[in-house]
Amino acid sequence: MPVVDERPTVRLSAGGPARAVASPSLEPRPTAKSLMNSPVRLAFCITDLDPGGAERALVQIVKRLDRLRWEPRVFNLSREGRLSGELRDLGIPCEDLGATTRRDPRVLWRLYRSLARFEPQLLQTFLFHANVAGRLAALAAGVPVVVSGIRVAERRTNGHLRWDRWTQGLVTHTVCVSEATARFSTLTGGLSPSKLSVIPNGVEVERFREVAPLSRSVLGVPEQAPLLVGIGRLDPQKGWSELLEQLPTVWKQVPETRLVIAGEGPLRDELTARIAQIDQRSRVRLIGYCDEIPALLQTATALVVPSRWEGMPNVVLEGMAAARPIVATAAEGVTELIEHDRHGLVVPLDAGSGLATALIHILTHPDEAARMGLAAQDRALRQFTWERVTEAYDQLYRRLVTASVSSEAS
Repeated sequence: MPVVDERPTVRLSAGGPARAVASPSLEPRPTAKSLMNSPVRLAFCITDLDPGGAERALVQIVKRLDRLRWEPRVFNLSREGRLSGELRDLGIPCEDLGATTRRDPRVLWRLYRSLARFEPQLLQTFLFHANVAGRLAALAAGVPVVVSGIRVAERRTNGHLRWDRWTQGLVTHTVCVSEATARFSTLTGGLSPSKLSVIPNGVEVERFREVAPLSRSVLGVPEQAPLLVGIGRLDPQKGWSELLEQLPTVWKQVPETRLVIAGEGPLRDELTARIAQIDQRSRVRLIGYCDEIPALLQTATALVVPSRWEGMPNVVLEGMAAARPIVATAAEGVTELIEHDRHGLVVPLDAGSGLATALIHILTHPDEAARMGLAAQDRALRQFTWERVTEAYDQLYRRLVTASVSSEAS
């Protein structure tokens, strides 16, 4: 059974001790009463602003915050991204700090100076590099409240978990996107459960529901062919190689099936070679980055999500919003979105040919697949709107800021 409640309310624990640090400002700190009378400055920091799940989530949250209560500003560690201009068009100040690599040390100094000038009451960070840089810069700039965001159960041996543990003393609170990610962060990551809460991702249902399907001719796919669509970065995390291994089994039962994968990443050459190796270039296409994901989903027979690990995959929410039948592995967050055999089919991570079996079932039972798609769309509309998600962040920020101000005044 899924563990997401009917409303994505914040599961708050103690919230961690508020840190009293000296402000570089000559003006007095706000009081709890004054916070109710003027917008509170919120800083958001993210590794980059090219379109991706975390990046789009930041935009969706920030643009919905009540401007009478909050004054948001976004700090992008990298050069200007495709979403930087979108934020500015929405009237949200956005500073691109120009890091040329993920290890550019100069960006830490730039972030510190920007935070010191803005003097936010709270800093919210997204993604690993922004989490670590934000914590260090906030300490130097005297930001009272630091909230980190963990959006994936990172299973690479890349040192991320160690850095998270080493810098946790600088964090007031951490938001995880799923209960599974929170469990991973405490059991494997070693983070304190008393400083964690869970706020899921959201989705704009109307954007995916009210769009015409993408033309099959654009994709080079026959009009009547069953079409599996995969969406995501071409990275080992996403399980594309494992999916390709299962396709010959699918073709034995449904030979006309086509697969289209939208996304870019370091595995492109390897996947291209694998597709050529199975001699199925006519039935599998890598179409690169796609600007028309809602339309692509609408033309799909089913969405396939073969991830090896996740946090709460936005692509599953998008498939739900588009009323597509979904076949997904049981990566983190998936079972909190999809109840098996009700909203889609969920396959254990180590199921071997189970992924192929589930895909064959979806492709050969169209009425059942359509029922699952509509049930998933209804669930997305009831439980996973960005308005509900933003309300949960609003509640969290108010609690932490008020506690911080009260602690400084006592």
